[in-house]
Amino acid sequence: MSAGSFGYAAPALASGGPHELRLSHPLTAFQSTHPNRALANGTVNVLAIMVQFQADSSSLTIGDGRFVMSPDSGLDAPPHNKNYFENHLLFLKNYFWKVSGGKLNIDYTVLDSVITLPHEMEYYSPPRNDTGNADNLGLLYQDAWHAADSLYPNFDFSQYQCFVIFHAGVGRDLDFTSQFGYDPVPYDLPSIYLSMKSLRSMFGTGYTGEPVANSTFRIPNSIIMPESEHYFIMDTPTDTLIDITLGSNGLLAGNFGSFLGLPDLFDSQTGITGIGRFGLMDGQAMFAYGGLFPPEPSAWEKMYLGWVTPEEVTSPVATQYSLYANETGKYSVLKVPISGSEYFLLENRERDAHHDGEKVTTYYEGGYHTTDIGLAYDTTYFDGLQIYHINGVVTDADEFDWALPEP
Repeated sequence: MSAGSFGYAAPALASGGPHELRLSHPLTAFQSTHPNRALANGTVNVLAIMVQFQADSSSLTIGDGRFVMSPDSGLDAPPHNKNYFENHLLFLKNYFWKVSGGKLNIDYTVLDSVITLPHEMEYYSPPRNDTGNADNLGLLYQDAWHAADSLYPNFDFSQYQCFVIFHAGVGRDLDFTSQFGYDPVPYDLPSIYLSMKSLRSMFGTGYTGEPVANSTFRIPNSIIMPESEHYFIMDTPTDTLIDITLGSNGLLAGNFGSFLGLPDLFDSQTGITGIGRFGLMDGQAMFAYGGLFPPEPSAWEKMYLGWVTPEEVTSPVATQYSLYANETGKYSVLKVPISGSEYFLLENRERDAHHDGEKVTTYYEGGYHTTDIGLAYDTTYFDGLQIYHINGVVTDADEFDWALPEP
């Protein structure tokens, strides 16, 4: 996922009414190249590490630089330990297995140790007005994998293709400036995918990745993700408490989509939505239901990754076609050429193809629980009250297209 900001109606400001906050990544050097597209049909091995920072007392970041370990309740509740991040990756596995029709499998490993980096979070945060290479994030990537290599000198990094850095703190993923005129936490870290192209924009065209395992392997990419998307800050000028709880599953899925080679399907310069919630690679989709889970990728995204081969209309003669939703197990797409280089893709999207309501599986202390949460339509200013009744990490959903907009 590259630069941009996404409109999102944040419901949980203390003043009571809905407020329009924008999800923001104002960086421009992060458009992915697509060398991993071929991995979309097979198994991708994901390696994740947990990193925290030197403790700080800064009011310009959320938290103190360390992971929250005290048990609590609610969506994505702590302790934010290895088991917690494994469950987010379990969601990633379940999501892509289902939406690919069983063509993409994700295996994952989270290393045991929490790595403490040599600097405070602010050191690694690209300035808000830096729309270029954002080298600070590159320093985070280098320090994190160098430390992981030092802790695990005999670890075989080469068996993995996708790399994730889960860091302490909250993502710099909401544009508070558009709402309040300033950013109260400007040194949080944006959640983003660093491709080799991104890394070379930071370290030079000859850069080949961070060396590990006695320089026998180089880390070629990294997804940077926060421990949670729970914003708890004070808007000083108005003395207003801002308490917004979002999930991070959609953002993780979108960044993994970038790893696979999917392009951003929104305006990455202005943040204006493109396909909305009818695919994956748009902020409206990544933060459907406040980030609880995204809808299925669009027909074009699935075709691009080799998950579906459309049936092409080759004759003007009227023909009846049957299009089935993905959840039925008979997913199909129709391609209708309109010129030598343009075509329409038609697919059947159903919010409840099983006609059984929506169920999500969550993990919190005590095990996995499948719950019928009865989520209403995720409309503009969706109040999100149902998601605040969820305890723990959402690891699966009955039908991801439940996140589609109201018909």
